[in-house]
Amino acid sequence: MKQNDYPHELSSKRRSPPSLTVIIPTLNESAYLPCLLDALCEQTRRVDEIIIADAGSTDGTAELAKNCGARVIPGGMPAVGRNAGAHAANGDYLLFLDADVVPPPNFIAHLLAEFERKDYDIATCFIAALDENPLDWVICEGTNLYFWMTQPVSPHAPGFCILSKRVKHEALGGFDETLILSEDIDYARRAKRAGKFGIITSARIPVSRNR
Repeated sequence: MKQNDYPHELSSKRRSPPSLTVIIPTLNESAYLPCLLDALCEQTRRVDEIIIADAGSTDGTAELAKNCGARVIPGGMPAVGRNAGAHAANGDYLLFLDADVVPPPNFIAHLLAEFERKDYDIATCFIAALDENPLDWVICEGTNLYFWMTQPVSPHAPGFCILSKRVKHEALGGFDETLILSEDIDYARRAKRAGKFGIITSARIPVSRNR
């Protein structure tokens, strides 16, 4: 065998990193969406695709998203929008976010690193206060503790941040579109029964107390 055959053999077996699609259900989110799209552009681990599943916004949300390079498709209630986005996605991983979260620049890099290291199928993460209000910090820490303590028996995955392997999302049948509320909790509980579900601790998603 020639010496230069070895690099070719190794390179042919080298796996490319999984691609990532971010899916955001929207309805009149023009006040919040630009901050999220800017935050996604500033990630140290760039996303491969952004899909906006819009439920008929009348405030220019869809146009704003298109101008920022996102792909816009018809959406609906959160479960409907998330499933529509997943169906249209090209990514190996699906990251479901809501329009009013603002991830820090290293968020996706840390999220994916722990997700892959622990070989999760579906995961959520801890939350952080979007504002520097001490009460917001207390609320977030209390929520994180609740998520952690209930995970073994009644896992929670807030819909504003869920990371799924695409094949596992499809195997679950996606989110239950018959549910108006708590479709994210139902999703997490089914994920726990069907595969490896966990909470990412190395990345936190900032959320507003209004949520």
